[in-house]
Amino acid sequence: MIRVTVQGINNETTPAFHYAIAGQPVVVQHKVDALDEYSKGAASAEFARLLAKHRQIKILSASNSELRYHASTPLAGGSHRLRYWRKGRRGQIDIDGSPSCYIDFKDQHIHVLNGGDLNVQLNLEVVIGPALLVLMAYMSRYCLHASAVMTPVGTIAFLAESGLGKSTLAENQGHEWAQVSDDVLPIRVHQSVRVVEVRSDFPQLKLNGASVPQGVPDAQPLDYMIRLKPTPTKRIEFTKVSAKDRLIQVVRHTVAAKLYSRPIMQSHVSFARKVSLYVPMAELEYPRDWAELPELRERITEFCGEQRAALKQT
Repeated sequence: MIRVTVQGINNETTPAFHYAIAGQPVVVQHKVDALDEYSKGAASAEFARLLAKHRQIKILSASNSELRYHASTPLAGGSHRLRYWRKGRRGQIDIDGSPSCYIDFKDQHIHVLNGGDLNVQLNLEVVIGPALLVLMAYMSRYCLHASAVMTPVGTIAFLAESGLGKSTLAENQGHEWAQVSDDVLPIRVHQSVRVVEVRSDFPQLKLNGASVPQGVPDAQPLDYMIRLKPTPTKRIEFTKVSAKDRLIQVVRHTVAAKLYSRPIMQSHVSFARKVSLYVPMAELEYPRDWAELPELRERITEFCGEQRAALKQT
């Protein structure tokens, strides 16, 4: 269970709330309006008091920890300076020079440090974004920067950098092209059966109005990955990707990977290798033309169906 607490919350009078995110129980010290569709209800007052009994928070800085990452990051509709500090089994994210949230990896605990709660959009995106993602990676659960759809030939994930059209491509078109994800795609490998599972129960916070339609299961096998090539063309063309390049693409498109410690990175490479072995991938060249979208979706379905049929025959 992942715990999320907030500096200054009165635990005697405020109940905690349970949420299910990417198959993980997440308990927050207060109700989070933006997470209503993931809510499992309020916790008892006793549970709320127990939630606050965590180890002492020790603020991390240059004097007592290592700066692992520093860059401008798009959050809450703007660009913010993000710093990530790490010391042992503790991490801390600073936003614009001020401590934002503290991560205790041993206790699976995130603590918001700036006095605001998760109904503040910036705090929500930091906690459900980099803080939760790096904590999940510590628990061997990873997320791809990818959109995904459920189709009659299986579930297809689209890998691409921001702005290349993967969210537009994955927009829900009904039961034959049902959106699973538009930005962050949690993935789990079931090694014993060589199946890669994707989750639809993860908040898609960066795009307004993004949601998973009813009828899409929380967990389903990933059948195909398509890497969107960055340069538009006048034709629709698929190129198969080698196992080595599939591994590179999975590593490259893992969210928050720059925050991983060396042991997590080693585990992540092993995970990416399994994904690259179990799930076929192709690169897609296509025109950036709204009028071409229906044909493009049809061609993608046909291609993945043909590849799936060919794999079954081998």
